[in-house]
Amino acid sequence: MKLVFCESGKDLCERAAREAAMRLQKAIDARGEACLMADSGPDAALALEALGQCGEVDLSKVYLLGTGQEAEGADWAVSAAGSLHMAGADNMTHGGADEKERYARVLAQRTVDVALLCLGEDGALAQMGPGDGLFKDAEKVKSTGEGRLAVTIPGILMAECVIACASGSGKAQAVKDMCEAIVSERCPASVLRRHKDAVLMVDREGARLIRV
Repeated sequence: MKLVFCESGKDLCERAAREAAMRLQKAIDARGEACLMADSGPDAALALEALGQCGEVDLSKVYLLGTGQEAEGADWAVSAAGSLHMAGADNMTHGGADEKERYARVLAQRTVDVALLCLGEDGALAQMGPGDGLFKDAEKVKSTGEGRLAVTIPGILMAECVIACASGSGKAQAVKDMCEAIVSERCPASVLRRHKDAVLMVDREGARLIRV
């Protein structure tokens, strides 16, 4: 796992956007299109906004996938794609077996070039926190309670590259566990240390507990 230290949250989001843009454009050059998976956490959402402003990738050839259902039927991925003029978007729209199976098929049919995600204060990766983020989950999409669905850890790890963002002192312990503790489902994000191409973007406050 590559660790990138950033001066501030703003710097983090801009650098995450440039990293994602480079990899997405490489995919576009290779096969004419690219696919980005993103969650709606604050860091990832701001990085996505920065991606739309950086001008380093042809977003009209990038398809966006959301990692889970949003509150009260809000279709976050579609809204984000529309505001950034992306090629298209897909997000989970409701709970239930049919939607779960549909979205699993979507993941199976697409090559996810980049996953742009938030690290949670509990070590969660996107919506997958302790108790949910099972490394050997048999499913790519699962229920996380109350009829909600989310992409699992194995689903996330299908991405060619995973960029995790962590800003603020509240995430310092999770960053430390992710980087230094035993890789464990107690800190689901720690699994990125086993991924072939993972990047952790962290600001000064988020990195305050780790050894450098």
